[in-house]
Amino acid sequence: MRIKSLLALTILSAIALAGVAVLVLSIEEDQVARVLPSEDAPPVRGWLRLSAFGTTSSAQEPTLHRSIFVKGPDYSGMEDNDLRGHLDGTFIWGWNQKGQTHVRAGRIESNARYGEYELFRFLQRWADIELPPLTRIAQAQLELHLEDGPEFPVRVLLYEVKQDWNPGEGGTLKDNVSPPAPGEVWWNERAHDMKPWGLPGVGYASDMDPYADTMESPLAGTLYQPGDSTIRFSSRALAAYIEDRLEDEEPLLFLVKLNDYHEDVSGSAIVVSSGDYGDSRNVVRRPHLTLLWKSHSEVASAEHRVFVEQGRVFVLPYFHTQGGSFVAATFTDEAGGTYPTVQILDATIGGAPEWRRLSRVLRCECDSIRTRVVAAEDPVRLGEPFVAELVNTWVRSAPPEEQRVPWIFWSPTGVVHELEAEYQGEYRWIARFRPNELGIWRYQWSYHFDQPTEGPIGRFDVVIGTRSALEDQLRLLLEDVQDVDFRAKRSLWEKLARRFQKLRYTLSREPPGHSEAEAREQLMTRFARLERGALQLEDPDSFAQFRETDIYRIMNEIRGEMGKPAPDSIPLVPGYPPRYRRK
Repeated sequence: MRIKSLLALTILSAIALAGVAVLVLSIEEDQVARVLPSEDAPPVRGWLRLSAFGTTSSAQEPTLHRSIFVKGPDYSGMEDNDLRGHLDGTFIWGWNQKGQTHVRAGRIESNARYGEYELFRFLQRWADIELPPLTRIAQAQLELHLEDGPEFPVRVLLYEVKQDWNPGEGGTLKDNVSPPAPGEVWWNERAHDMKPWGLPGVGYASDMDPYADTMESPLAGTLYQPGDSTIRFSSRALAAYIEDRLEDEEPLLFLVKLNDYHEDVSGSAIVVSSGDYGDSRNVVRRPHLTLLWKSHSEVASAEHRVFVEQGRVFVLPYFHTQGGSFVAATFTDEAGGTYPTVQILDATIGGAPEWRRLSRVLRCECDSIRTRVVAAEDPVRLGEPFVAELVNTWVRSAPPEEQRVPWIFWSPTGVVHELEAEYQGEYRWIARFRPNELGIWRYQWSYHFDQPTEGPIGRFDVVIGTRSALEDQLRLLLEDVQDVDFRAKRSLWEKLARRFQKLRYTLSREPPGHSEAEAREQLMTRFARLERGALQLEDPDSFAQFRETDIYRIMNEIRGEMGKPAPDSIPLVPGYPPRYRRK
């Protein structure tokens, strides 16, 4: 009898424990894993100034504008060259170096030959910078990003170069390590076999001799401190030089070197990211030239306050140019905002009007223009590919056609996509990726051309495109949703196994695998953003017919897979009464 009682008590205890386990597990199952945003998505907040300019002086008080030039999607007129040798014209490597990922200034401390270490300087040529007539430069700044530097302070100088040169194509083999082709610049010559520098390394300085390489005084200087990631040049002399060169429609010609005292010290070299560093879209580490300017040819201006959520589009009223031939826009950011993309509806380039980025001064022969602000830093329209190019000639570990250049893309919901860039020849790799989610994406590339290298994290924003592109993405989402069972009911043993897995993770601190709950939540977030995008394409008139479109039909099919479809006529029903009323 006692044995039977003990057995019954054991069974009842097991049932009770199972019930508790089921209760605990059911509570945890109700706590669905949430997909947190990858980062904050601050709005665009600030003031947008628009101006139109003619060709003659105007009585209007000019507006202060800011233009930023960096080699990338919107500007391609900048080239830089690494120069290396000795002051007396001897040299170790006679190369035309253009297109490599960095340039240097100062003296290195390795591979000495002929009794000394190599001395480095570099050239910058900024062409195709156009501003309106009668422009006055209020301030100019050249910002350079550093890869490395010495363990002691050095002074870096920016000189005006008086003689133009041909940047070349990287030598006879276009690889930056072959002898210069005829006409290309290098340490001893500004045009190989044609025109030498006055002294090696652009070294002849004179204010009086028109054939000198540079002026006697630098345009600007700055002090590098150990650990600095950037250096900046800014002065009134620099602004005046740029103003004169642009008025004469001539390129800006710069030489960057250390002061003479530090050039003689081994290990003084700074390493600067070049105009070709990294991929063609993420240009954050390339040289930036920023100009603050006013033009006395301004004939019309307007100012608008902008406060737009990330991913949205703010269309401005028509701007009347008053017969102007140039237009410019400047956005001034307020604290807590992000920089937008300003676009102009251009109907002068032939064919159907299209939206163009208004990042520089543009010629525009029209009476009025339509502009808009896209709250995205680097917008890619949904359904269109993200395309970026990477160039690097310093390839040592294997032939360039055999190199792997993997790219990783992180979606707004945390999904990881991987691909390899395609080799295009001439040390160029192209990455093409078609994103499938609206929102902020991140990406990074890597390679092992000489040593393992990872690029900086880049960003682009996928914004709404056409209805057909949205419909295509909804169809792809439907296929993904059909691969996940949103209504699966787990058995007690499955729930116990999941509970054990979580307990094991708690004890071992190993990261758990990607759960079905997380997958469902990611798909639901994708659906919510596509639904929002669909409504951004509608207005009150078109929305009246929205439920008759293929987009709505596919959306409702997705709803049916994730839960249940919305009925044609949704009844108005009361909610559940509170518990005390049910009692």
